[in-house]
Amino acid sequence: MSQTGSAFAVSVAIVNTRETHMTTNMGGIDRGLRIVVGLALLWYALLAPATGYNWIGWIGVVPLITALIGNCPLYSILGVSTCPVKKA
Repeated sequence: MSQTGSAFAVSVAIVNTRETHMTTNMGGIDRGLRIVVGLALLWYALLAPATGYNWIGWIGVVPLITALIGNCPLYSILGVSTCPVKKA
């Protein structure tokens, strides 16, 4: 095996040992509320009569995405989880 091949094998082994998945930190009620709020804000951005402040509705994308993936980055930073604890 060449030096390049062995270096590649070592780098692959290092990458594979890292934990790369996101854990769910939002419960069902939290996710449901985020979907409702996100859709309401997007409705305001797209369909409500023009007020000059309709751009604020685009903030609704954030709660929608976090609800769909089930992970809130701010919750992760603060160490918060609304996900119910699974019993062993």
